[in-house]
Order: sequence, then C-alpha cells, then structure tokens
Amino acid sequence: MDRWVSHPAPRPEAPIKLFCFPYAGGGASAFRQWAPRLAGAEVAAVQLPGRENRLGERPIDAMDRLVDALRNGLAAHLDDRPFAFFGHSMGARIAFALTKRLQGAGDRLPVRLFASASPAPWLQVPETAWRQSDDELLAWLTGLGGTPPEVLASPDLMRLMLPTIRADLTVGATWTYRLDQPLPIGIRAFAGTADEYATPERARAWARETAAGCDVTVLDGGHFFVHEKVGEVLDIVDSDLCAVLDGAHR
Repeated sequence: MDRWVSHPAPRPEAPIKLFCFPYAGGGASAFRQWAPRLAGAEVAAVQLPGRENRLGERPIDAMDRLVDALRNGLAAHLDDRPFAFFGHSMGARIAFALTKRLQGAGDRLPVRLFASASPAPWLQVPETAWRQSDDELLAWLTGLGGTPPEVLASPDLMRLMLPTIRADLTVGATWTYRLDQPLPIGIRAFAGTADEYATPERARAWARETAAGCDVTVLDGGHFFVHEKVGEVLDIVDSDLCAVLDGAHR
C-alpha cells in the first residue's frame, strides 16, 4: 500500500480498476471486503490524510487542495488500464471534483462515475455539522448512522476522529461549485429510501452533470445503505463496468 491507494487484493490482470473514495471520516478499510466480491475489476481504495495508516498527517479541509493532491498522488495508478470512480457521500463529491479536474487538465478520465448517497453537486444542499460544536457533531453522527456505537461511546477514539471528520465535512461544505460543461462519461447514482439528506430525488439530479446518461438505483436503507446492500451495489457496479468495457471493444 502506498500513501494514497490500497489494493486489498491486487489483480493486475483485471481489465479495469475501480477507485473507491470513502465517506467523511472513513478510510480505505471501508472497501477491504469489496475486492473478493467484485468479479470484473481490481479495487483500489483511496486513503486520504488523517486516518488509519495516515493518522499522523493533517487532514485536508479544502476541495481544491484535496483534488490537486489526489491528482498527483493517483497519477501513477491511472495510466495502465481503464479505471472508474466510486464515491460514497463525501467521497462521491470528491470523485466528481477530481474527475472535473482531470477533464480540465486534459488527463484521462474514468470510464464511469458511481455516486452513492450524495445529492448532485449543483443542488448545493447545505450541511452545517462541520461548524458545530463537538457535542453537536457527535449527535449528528449518531443520527446519521454508519459509525459503530462502541466508537461513538469511546471518548479517546472520538477525540482522534472528530478533527478528521470535521475537516472532511468542511471540504464539502466550503466547496465552490462551478457550473460547467457536463461530463462525457456516464454516471450511476445510488440512493437509500430512508436517507433524508441524499434523497432519491436529489440522486436523480446527477443527470445534469453528464452528457452520457445517468442511471439511478434506489435501495432500502438510510444514508449507509451501502453496508447492508453491498452485494446489490457490487452486482450493479460489475454489470455497468462490463457494459462499458464491452462497448469500448466493439
């Protein structure tokens, strides 16, 4: 594992690589179990500063600086075969912003973008948790789900995690969205039926960000439906990637 990318089960023979971007506070380990279950691609889990093996590094709290760092950090991993991006929640917005940066620089683009549990960026849905007190941020995390109760109940763990979570939320909340030409790649948006933040309607709004079509999948669950429905999510991701590769070879 290098600083930016973890390959839980290296598969250099796979025809495509899927870069996975975590939710706020999450790390590469969130995608550790994906590799054995994704048949057609190699999983490349993105590791941001301030967590897991990069816990000693200061987290980046501004989108422009983060995507610049990601473009440099991932450069060596993006030139050997086709690749796609998957992001959950904050990770979806980071994956989108990085794709736009690659587009603006004339770099190779992912063949598909998977945006999970995230409103379309152009909606600019407000989120205030990033500037609230630690107690309020903790309450927000509890209500959102996804963080194990034993972690929430540990003052020592939360003291380590809250600065990174706050920085991650700041990335999304302070990002200046710029209306631009739609992407030339297809998008698949995932949404949970009970997610009050990234509602299915807000997921459908991703269609405005692409000129190549947007598919929307709605699954039972809240903001972290991806944990309970991982098999369904990966089946759809696999199918989409196979279709993209088949189309490219015709």
